[in-house]
Amino acid sequence: ITIDLTGGNKGSGQVSITSMTVDSGIGVADHESRSDFKTNDNTPEFKGKVENSTGDQWLEVRLHNDADGKDTSNDLITTIEVKAGTTDWTWAPPTPTTGLPDAQYKLTAQVVDQAGNPLSDSNSTLIKSEKDVLIDTRGPLGPDDPAIHSDPNEGFVLTGLKLKDGL
Repeated sequence: ITIDLTGGNKGSGQVSITSMTVDSGIGVADHESRSDFKTNDNTPEFKGKVENSTGDQWLEVRLHNDADGKDTSNDLITTIEVKAGTTDWTWAPPTPTTGLPDAQYKLTAQVVDQAGNPLSDSNSTLIKSEKDVLIDTRGPLGPDDPAIHSDPNEGFVLTGLKLKDGL
């Protein structure tokens, strides 16, 4: 029996987190906000890729609620086998029936060995990618926050916007 607590192993490849559904954004489908990882969908699905892998590696995908600080006991985690070459991955975190709570999250995808130890490349840099994710199903919260709503008689209506002098 071998117990590996330190890792230190070398891995290969590059990890990317490419998208989430639904990245609500604003405007037309190709607007830059459609890829900012901010959404009003509390049951998101994340996609990414591991490229140039030699195989025999695993990808650990972790969603951490920033409100938990350094406590990782509530993190949502999955492990995906990485094949040689390119592996596309998709992950929908398990969510309660009400969905994930509104919060700022950190999404991390990191190559690990079979024991779960992080792997680094030939330059001793960890093979990982991170994205900040915002889930906000409520929208503006206060009376002074701008809001857009649909009115059947007037179309879209913007309320709560304050202009500074000279504008």
